Amino acid sequence: SLGEREFQGRHVLRIGFEPNDPKGICIHVGSEQEGNDCQPWAGEAWIDSDELFPVRIDTKLARGVPWAIRAFLGTNIQQLGFLITYLRAGPGAWFPATYGTEFKLNVLFFYKRTIALSLDSSDFRRASSSSTIDFVQ
Repeated sequence: SLGEREFQGRHVLRIGFEPNDPKGICIHVGSEQEGNDCQPWAGEAWIDSDELFPVRIDTKLARGVPWAIRAFLGTNIQQLGFLITYLRAGPGAWFPATYGTEFKLNVLFFYKRTIALSLDSSDFRRASSSSTIDFVQ
């Protein structure tokens, strides 16, 4: 646990996470296998203490691209991660409010780009309805 704080008027617990072996190589070939410990993400989750729902998740890639790939292939990904926040629309109803990421991509020495993505959702409201069915005989 990284402590407690207030976020969007709610009391939250900050929980950090990271791979078991942050310096290990993480390469997937083929399908996922059960029991695989390759978890490339590290970061922090803020959990609402009343409803036990994440209100913010901030991640980063825990392992960098191996040196041999960067040096010999000229390929690298930097600052890869994302930030997502959730908004409470009512008791037990949470919706993703924002999502953002920005990272640098270098491929084969000559293709270099900075990619950014920002999404925003708003105006979530809890709605209710009722209906009846009458049968005419």
